[in-house]
Amino acid sequence: MPLFCIFEKKGIEKNDKKTQLEIIKVGFSKTAFVFTFIWGLSNKLNYLSFVTFTFFILFVVLVSSGLIGYGVFLTIMFLNSCYWGFFANTVLARHLIEKGNYVPVKIITSENKLTTLITKLSENS
Repeated sequence: MPLFCIFEKKGIEKNDKKTQLEIIKVGFSKTAFVFTFIWGLSNKLNYLSFVTFTFFILFVVLVSSGLIGYGVFLTIMFLNSCYWGFFANTVLARHLIEKGNYVPVKIITSENKLTTLITKLSENS
């Protein structure tokens, strides 16, 4: 079963008792492997997505101009997908901690995000 990390962000103001939760899968992401920079944009990893998209366009131009072969292009795109698959969740977790002021609260082994959320909410009540 996969691991999920629960991140929590308390209300900024003293009277605000709202808690925001983010649940991120720990480990390999099939969705990030397939969709690479699109996955990054949907998770607000704009800088990394922009860099990846720029390299993608650069290599498309290089292939179309004949400076590199199609096999090299496919190899580079596969390595790019591997990077996103293996490291995207880690980068997202780091982004939440540094930019979003979230705090990791708990790691749960669960079937999916919904089960993880239900487990966390049942502990609070």
